[in-house]
Amino acid sequence: SNVSFLCSYRTLAKSTIDHRMNIVRAIPLLPADSRCHLCLAGDSDGLLHIVVISELGNSRGTTIGNLFSDSGRPVLCIDLLRCYDRILAFVGTTSGDISVW
Repeated sequence: SNVSFLCSYRTLAKSTIDHRMNIVRAIPLLPADSRCHLCLAGDSDGLLHIVVISELGNSRGTTIGNLFSDSGRPVLCIDLLRCYDRILAFVGTTSGDISVW
């Protein structure tokens, strides 16, 4: 197995000292030869961070994603499922809620 560095991720907003990413999941985008992955992360502020990462590398070394707000509760789990030509994201929070995106 081979591990390599593709990029680092940063948010545009300042975070509190106790801010953390709780869960990160990725799924390949189609077609497979595009060598890109949809990456979804959940944080302690209840935000979802979404970014597309390419295996081809990024000359800047840093990528910036988009933020989405769910219930405001810390995100504890994420699962990504491909259903035909769509990707479903199941997001669980500390309150026991599960959202489907």
